Amino acid sequence: MQSEYFTWTSLGMLTTASGAVIVVTNTLRNALGLDRPWIPLVIALTLSFGFAWHGNQLNDLASALLAALNACLLFCTATGANETIVRNRESASSGIAKPQVRKNVAWWGSWLP
Repeated sequence: MQSEYFTWTSLGMLTTASGAVIVVTNTLRNALGLDRPWIPLVIALTLSFGFAWHGNQLNDLASALLAALNACLLFCTATGANETIVRNRESASSGIAKPQVRKNVAWWGSWLP
């Protein structure tokens, strides 16, 4: 049993995989002219299940659920990083600082504008 939740290796893998989701998503959005939030989710699912399959880790329902949970982590990390970069670029170009949240966030609210 592992005694640490995060290691430098696991953080590096999360960073690399999240970066891949951002790069592939932005490339597809620009190349195909699609602006849909499901694109990074599909890419995160593909990467997560692809890596699990490549590592012979898709043996049962529990491992498939773990791959799906990893895809959700990738999607949220990549989306958060992308939104932070976009908002910071917008505020830097306008010269006016914009808050990350523009309104009160409800429990069941939209994640993306």
